[in-house]
Amino acid sequence: MHRSSKLVDTDPPVCVSPPDFVFNVTTDEGKCTGTFVVPAPNVVFECSNWDYIVGYKLRDANGQPFVNPVYDNVKKTTRPDGSYFYTISGLPADTSWIVYTITDGCGNSTQCFTEVIVKDTEAPTPVCEGFTVVSLEDAGWADLFATSIDDGSSDNCGIEKFEIRRQVNNCNRPEDLLFKNKVNFCCEDVSSDPTVYQKVVLRVYDKAGNFADCVANVKTQDKKPPVITVPPAITIDCDVDYKNVANTGGSATAVDNCSVTITSSDAGTLKCGLGTITRTWRATDKQGLTDSKTQIIVIKDSNPFDATDIVWPSDLEINGCDKADATPEILNSKPTYTNSNCADIAISWDDDVFTIPGACLKILRTWRVVNWCDANPQNPQFITYVQKLSLNNSERPVFVAGCSNKTINSINSDCEEYVEHSVTATDDCTAPALLRYTWQYDEDNNGTIDQTGTGSFYARVYPAGRHKMTFTVKDLCENTTSCSYTFHVKDNKPPTPICNSEVVWVLDEAGKAEVWASDFDLKSEDLCDGDDLKFSFNATGSQPARTFTCADVPNGVSATIPLKMYVIDQDGNSEFCDVRLILQDSPNKNVCPNVGNLTATISGKVINKTATGFENIAVELTNMTDESKMEGITAEEGKFNFAEVPFFNGYLLKAAKNDDILNGPFYP
Repeated sequence: MHRSSKLVDTDPPVCVSPPDFVFNVTTDEGKCTGTFVVPAPNVVFECSNWDYIVGYKLRDANGQPFVNPVYDNVKKTTRPDGSYFYTISGLPADTSWIVYTITDGCGNSTQCFTEVIVKDTEAPTPVCEGFTVVSLEDAGWADLFATSIDDGSSDNCGIEKFEIRRQVNNCNRPEDLLFKNKVNFCCEDVSSDPTVYQKVVLRVYDKAGNFADCVANVKTQDKKPPVITVPPAITIDCDVDYKNVANTGGSATAVDNCSVTITSSDAGTLKCGLGTITRTWRATDKQGLTDSKTQIIVIKDSNPFDATDIVWPSDLEINGCDKADATPEILNSKPTYTNSNCADIAISWDDDVFTIPGACLKILRTWRVVNWCDANPQNPQFITYVQKLSLNNSERPVFVAGCSNKTINSINSDCEEYVEHSVTATDDCTAPALLRYTWQYDEDNNGTIDQTGTGSFYARVYPAGRHKMTFTVKDLCENTTSCSYTFHVKDNKPPTPICNSEVVWVLDEAGKAEVWASDFDLKSEDLCDGDDLKFSFNATGSQPARTFTCADVPNGVSATIPLKMYVIDQDGNSEFCDVRLILQDSPNKNVCPNVGNLTATISGKVINKTATGFENIAVELTNMTDESKMEGITAEEGKFNFAEVPFFNGYLLKAAKNDDILNGPFYP
């Protein structure tokens, strides 16, 4: 027997919501709804294929998720592999139930659900008034509400509230820097400058608590003008300073709901300090609103200027010698006066100058004072006074150039030279051109005045020598100063020395000999100084004499010492000649020790008047002490020589030639 059977599935699917917790999505841009891509349900314990559909509904505290779900705005999307998914759009900004309905291949179905929360995270779009004007009340304050500066702010889900705060606190209210429904403005915010305004921040909140800010400019205006009160009209005297408001009733006062500045300006022309001044007072508040009123100030003169108001300058003794030293400005000596506030005083002066004994100058200064406020311009009446000034000065002139010693060389060595004298002096009060000069000339500077004259310049030819010049200068006050100086007309030509070529000198008993350079002078002379010469063994003239001793006689008997004898004139020019000093020890006293058996040599030449030497002349040398004789014959050029002649004896030298009587010998 054949049996058949049918297997029937009667169990619905078992569904687990994927996953078993809440999903979060955000609203779509610009909308208060969101879009949710629904994940597939998690189905377990199902033996056949199954399909599902998706619906949704807002969650509520008492409702059931499976009752009347909504299937609008649900879109099914199939993938290329045949699988599919659902997308729900237009979900409100709230918590919604997502309902799954699952049907298996046998027609069995079941439901499960999950939750999705659509959150609004999009901030509002704030729009502020670009420029808002706030007017202060009488008390100087104004409130600005946050809603007053909203200019159409918006939000995708709706605006919940507005708040406002200030960026800068000018009114000493720190709470205005915090967000709240309104802020305060005060007088400190007011400015007449249209570019000056205050900034406030508007904060816009949506229902989800999102917010955004915008900034608005607020111009604070004070529309209440000030009210000014000015001092009453007043009359004052011209010696009162009308510009000092304390003298004219004080300052104006003003009231205003804010601070106010008070200024004043004067109009009117015063003649000699008299007339009427119209003073306009103006009050200006910070908005630039003003109120002004005028005050009248009358100025009069109750004590007119006259001669009793003048203090004349006193007579003066002045240190000076020129009218320029006595100007009123230099002396600080002018008329002064009081009670001149209502006068137009003019001062002038004229001088009469005199030269008198005992003073440089005498000045009679006539002062003239006139008040042009009450004078006739065509015939003014002057108030006059004569001031006496005496100028004197005791300061002497001072030489500043030319008064110094000088040396002038005689260019042509003719014992004279042309010399110019020129001096310059200054004085503290006499101009250089007005100084007067005199001079005196003392030739040879011997104290005798040889010539006088006037002027600061003098020139002539002067003889060689040292002379003296004295200049005297006198200023206009008869003060004098003198200066003297020497000038040396110098001879440049040296003297002519004429000397004894040889001088014999014997040491004294002390073995010394003082020899003077002048002992060698025969008849030296000088062109300019004549015989006014000095002699020295050196060119500087510092050795007019020398002392010799036995040390200068090496052999103890005699020595020939070469010297230079200088002849020096008054100008220091010098010339010399070569001389010889024959220095001998006295044979009688013999103070110098002799060295050995000393002998000498006597030699010479026999010549005639033409200096021609004679040969073959018989020469005889006789010792005058013992009458012994030595004989010889002249050689070539007439020379002869006797050697080893003993010292300390006198000798006689003879020469004879008898064969040429017309050409007799000459003995050198």
